[in-house]
Amino acid sequence: MSLPAGTGSVAAGGAPPAPPEKLLPAPVPVAPAAGEERGREALRFAWEEVAGAARYTLEVCADATCGQLVERYAALPAAPFQPAGELPLGELFWRVTPTSASGLDGYPSAATGFTLLAVEPLRDRNPPTGELVVSGPTWEAGERLFVRGDARIAAEVSDPEGSEISLAARLDDAPVALTRLAEPWEDGAHRLAVTATDAAGNRAELAPLAFIADGTPPALTWERSEAAGKGKRSWRWLARLTWSEPDRKWTTWKWVARSNYLDRSETPPLTWSAVAGQPELALTARRPVRLAGAVETRLGAGETIRLRFADAGAGLAQLAVSRRPAEGGNAWAPLRLTATDRLGNGATWWLEVLAP
Repeated sequence: MSLPAGTGSVAAGGAPPAPPEKLLPAPVPVAPAAGEERGREALRFAWEEVAGAARYTLEVCADATCGQLVERYAALPAAPFQPAGELPLGELFWRVTPTSASGLDGYPSAATGFTLLAVEPLRDRNPPTGELVVSGPTWEAGERLFVRGDARIAAEVSDPEGSEISLAARLDDAPVALTRLAEPWEDGAHRLAVTATDAAGNRAELAPLAFIADGTPPALTWERSEAAGKGKRSWRWLARLTWSEPDRKWTTWKWVARSNYLDRSETPPLTWSAVAGQPELALTARRPVRLAGAVETRLGAGETIRLRFADAGAGLAQLAVSRRPAEGGNAWAPLRLTATDRLGNGATWWLEVLAP
């Protein structure tokens, strides 16, 4: 009877051969793994099941080609299988062959070598432990964790057996080098996952860290309001900044003309924190004023602008206004405006009356 390659047929009790059927593929050996040491009491053979297999035949041999058969176990159900008798100690090889319901043997697996010991060797079965730790400014809002753009995240891990640990990181579901954890973070939401593996192959998935990076300071915008009248020449102030809060008396800083010099009297610094509504700041100019910082604008005489501070990340935390003394000559002492977010990102602007 001629059979196509990869097929076989069963003839039972002198009956004509059954129609050809495809040979089952070789099972994949699982345990003992190649080169592994196992004790007699803990010896169990395991392999991946083959679709269509009704039973299996396990052979234990003294050589890699199974020319020297030590023991043969037939009609085994699915793995695992623990032999009842004692196999000889030392180096052995094993392979497994699937059998279909018709009784046709499939392809045997490759022989896998292992060492059988009288007693099971001590093994490291405990995975590493650890967590991801953030170094740098953070702020939590409910379940959201904000970290500053220059914060550093490290995996602090240890192994119960003291073995060497290797780490693998994934940032936003993509593999990254561990050196990436020491670099600045791009603004936005991120998810960091780290796997720790010890020398024995035990693995641990550290609890992933979801965070929002924010390395951008608050921004300043403004809108021009109603024009301020130029007033009479007897008015001595050149420009003023008004600070008002809902539950607090408003405060005003003025540049006052005295023989062409700015009033050198110090106005105490004023600070606002995010526990209340943001104050309203209005700048009115009776002489040209320059607002300089990340953005710059100028006010002509008779103009008013309302200043707005905002932060798109962790949120605005503090505003502060202070005055720097004039440096003599025909200089006009500027006011310093500082805005800081909850992570410490800050920006500064200067309000300066332009010399005539």
